[in-house]
Amino acid sequence: MRIANGNFLLAFDLMVAGAKAYENQIEAQIAAISLCQDLALDQMGFMIVKNLGDSTENPLDMNQNVAKWLMNLTDLASQFFKKFP
Repeated sequence: MRIANGNFLLAFDLMVAGAKAYENQIEAQIAAISLCQDLALDQMGFMIVKNLGDSTENPLDMNQNVAKWLMNLTDLASQFFKKFP
């Protein structure tokens, strides 16, 4: 997270994209975010909400179940907002 101190939005955009793709990264990302400043936490909350609202991907998979990326993103959001209300 030291590298991200200059531009949190770029780093958090990559973190959210990684969380959407891989569910096993979420806990490590939450642990890394805990080292950030308060303003950075606000920016992470913004990036999560932005990705939830602006996604052009289909929220359902082929069998009309919730898509894996949406489940991963909501898991990231729930863990983030639980730890940093």
